[in-house]
Amino acid sequence: MKNTKLITPLILAGGSGTRLWPISRKEKPKQFLEIFDSYSLLQLTALRCQNSIFNKPIFIVGESHRFIIAEQLRKIGIKNANILIESKPKNTLAAITAGVLYSKKIIQDGPFLVLPSDHYINNTKKFITLIKDTIKNNIKGKLICFGIKPTSPETKYGYIIKENAKLKSSDIYKIKNFKEKPKLNKAKILLKNGALWNSGMFLFEIETIIKEVQSFYPKMLTNVDLAIKESTPDLDFIRLNSDELINHLKKNFLYIFVSSLLLLPLLIFIKPNLADSGSLNDGLSFIQILKSLRSSIAISSNDVINSILLTSLVIVTIFGMFIN
Repeated sequence: MKNTKLITPLILAGGSGTRLWPISRKEKPKQFLEIFDSYSLLQLTALRCQNSIFNKPIFIVGESHRFIIAEQLRKIGIKNANILIESKPKNTLAAITAGVLYSKKIIQDGPFLVLPSDHYINNTKKFITLIKDTIKNNIKGKLICFGIKPTSPETKYGYIIKENAKLKSSDIYKIKNFKEKPKLNKAKILLKNGALWNSGMFLFEIETIIKEVQSFYPKMLTNVDLAIKESTPDLDFIRLNSDELINHLKKNFLYIFVSSLLLLPLLIFIKPNLADSGSLNDGLSFIQILKSLRSSIAISSNDVINSILLTSLVIVTIFGMFIN
């Protein structure tokens, strides 16, 4: 059965700015840096959702970044955005649950797409085609996770271990397990065995995820529901009741359903052409996606790793440079 309802995107815009330091700071994490042809990753993510297959996106952001996101959305012509404020950082599941319950409040039901705000996707048309192709499947009762075919044995990404055989007449696989940021030797083995990078993107029906959270974390669902019901307007934002948003979980949302012997199938769809800009493990991935800067220089040694220098004209990535 094809899904004809519009998809509601939830854009997760939280982040502490600990990666890509020093250009990314606590006050302005990497998703808000306007260094991609004068756009930020947040803006590019929002623009990808300006398509007829989508409802108006929902954004969830921390207290300290609310004015940054509002101004950046205004710059790209997005007005009256649905911006939820959580006063204190919560785990991914709490943020997703808040977005889902708010969407149910204003839209009722339908497909729901979770998107990190710090991804660089170099082909929006392919991204839209991917989502269209995925939604053609019957996703009712399924939690779909999007994986990326690795290009190298990265230690800064999480991995998805999938079943060998695809589901009938699809590019979808059932998931065996997840491995979070492995050591290099383990990453090489995972790569050899066909594991995928975890994109942090998910697609499911609103009612499906609500039922899953109700099954595994009913207290959290109750508290987040109260936080939505008791939310208050604050200028252009919706401020969630922080007293009800309690951080119950230490694990990321992915692992909960796998470790609990899935009641519903968690599936994966292969997704190309996407990079998380947060990793400088080999000093190259960030350089490759900064289109606004004209040239780059990489210098490799063994003494300093994961450092980056920027000028207005070039990027200089230094890993292991020693000056005597």
